[in-house]
Amino acid sequence: MEQARPATRSYCCSAISLMCGGMPRAVSTCVIALFMLGSVGWGSLARAADMVVREVTEALVKSARQSPADFSGRDFTYLDLSSLDFKGANLADADLYGTDFTGANLADADLSNTRLDRAVIIRADFSGAKLADARILRPTVFFRPAV
Repeated sequence: MEQARPATRSYCCSAISLMCGGMPRAVSTCVIALFMLGSVGWGSLARAADMVVREVTEALVKSARQSPADFSGRDFTYLDLSSLDFKGANLADADLYGTDFTGANLADADLSNTRLDRAVIIRADFSGAKLADARILRPTVFFRPAV
């Protein structure tokens, strides 16, 4: 004959139940774990872009077609670089994951071996761009249907 265990709930489980509105324990524990990670340095696990938008803009303003800006190997993840003119800039080996290039001029730019996954490329001009070995998975694009 098995003896029934007394129902014991720790303070933590009670707090989880209150915060999560009675979610199943496994789900609510995951929610709390993610919350704790965020509060103690989740951001330290994420990489930050090498430059801020202002620095990129300044480098592009100073550059010319004869001497294009060199951003090779840079990390521009999640930067909003919309409407910027890259004037044939060198972006080879750059990490452009989630970067917003809406309306940007990337004509004649060197984008070889870049990661453009989840980049926003609405109205971006890639004419003449070098895209050898570039990876573009699940970009945000907009195509106007032909009438």
